[in-house]
Amino acid sequence: MSKKILKHKPISGTKVTCLYGKRNLSLKTASKNHKGWDMGGSGTKLYAVVTGRIVSKGYNSARGYFVELRINSTTTAFYQHMRAACKYAVGKTVKVGTVIGYKGSTGASTAPHLHFEIRVKGTPVDPRPYFIASFKSTNIAHTLSYKKNNATTQWVLENKRLQESLKKMGLYDGLIDGLYENKTRSAVKKFQRKHGLTRDGSFGPKCLKKYKALGYK
Repeated sequence: MSKKILKHKPISGTKVTCLYGKRNLSLKTASKNHKGWDMGGSGTKLYAVVTGRIVSKGYNSARGYFVELRINSTTTAFYQHMRAACKYAVGKTVKVGTVIGYKGSTGASTAPHLHFEIRVKGTPVDPRPYFIASFKSTNIAHTLSYKKNNATTQWVLENKRLQESLKKMGLYDGLIDGLYENKTRSAVKKFQRKHGLTRDGSFGPKCLKKYKALGYK
């Protein structure tokens, strides 16, 4: 099935502060396996990515206010940490581009953002291929949506600390921006190779143990 299924971005702009997949495992405030994208964007309105039916909505302590939109028979779009409840009832069909909510910081969140998921048969998958296929973009911006290079979320602060330490070790020459992306992952692989650890680029428990043994926190 073609991944070219999104007709509208869920939020203005495409500023992604945290990607899908494993995150820095020294993080203590959120899931280590990130199931979607954290998106800032340039606005606060959240849009329906397709014309589809609202299949669920609600609130819980982790997701905050959330809404789920049917894309096709197997796929849904999931929006979390909304400012308030979606005004549309479950079962209501909304047109593509309809404002279905506003960016917020409800639930397990430390700053206003949208946590956006693509779910296939109920299982979260990486949104990247869907954005690239749908919007013909191979240059999705992974930039901070809060204050540039001065984000306050805990995971960004921890990643900044890691980048600073890797720079002191001579393993990292990128920006201290708090984004666990290719340059940071490459530096972690260098650290792992230097200390005889599995070179997977993931800052896991063994990596953290060695890191702390060297006097870094």
